[in-house]
Amino acid sequence: GFGLFSDVADIRVMVLDVNENPEISDSTSHSVAENIIGPYTVASVDVTDEDTKHGENDLQFKLVPSEEFEISKTGNIQIKKGISLNFQARNSYNVMVSVTDSSGLISQQKRVITVVDTNDHPLILKQIRSVQENSLKGDVVGLPLDVIDEDAPSQMLKFRITKQQNNGAFSIVEKTGQILV
Repeated sequence: GFGLFSDVADIRVMVLDVNENPEISDSTSHSVAENIIGPYTVASVDVTDEDTKHGENDLQFKLVPSEEFEISKTGNIQIKKGISLNFQARNSYNVMVSVTDSSGLISQQKRVITVVDTNDHPLILKQIRSVQENSLKGDVVGLPLDVIDEDAPSQMLKFRITKQQNNGAFSIVEKTGQILV
């Protein structure tokens, strides 16, 4: 004690458990190659919740906006079924991950999903070209072929004839797609 007029006693202090928000990991940036058709897992959201009992998972996941993506019950961010991302149309997406625990406490985190460019196949449109009979070898047959390539102009297209009814009747300029007699 502190002298004649003091006393000593054991005092018990009880620390009461308070529900804390679930904690979302710091990984906020993800990437995925373009042209992958969903469902496809892009990332996993790692969450810890001190108040969740071992083996139980009372966490609910939500993803906003979610036109292209969805989040599973276990926290996997996925491209939705039948959806394909195109780098040339949009090269990144911002989504908000929301995690709610069994007591209703919410944690949120912004995630950026970057679409990685891959080499897209060129698309040759159906076309008709005409040439007059008795044309000479080397004469031009209409306009050059119309081709769509999302990766143009960063790539050079090469043309070749793989099959024709009369072998050797026509040729094509490799760099331009111009058909010749």
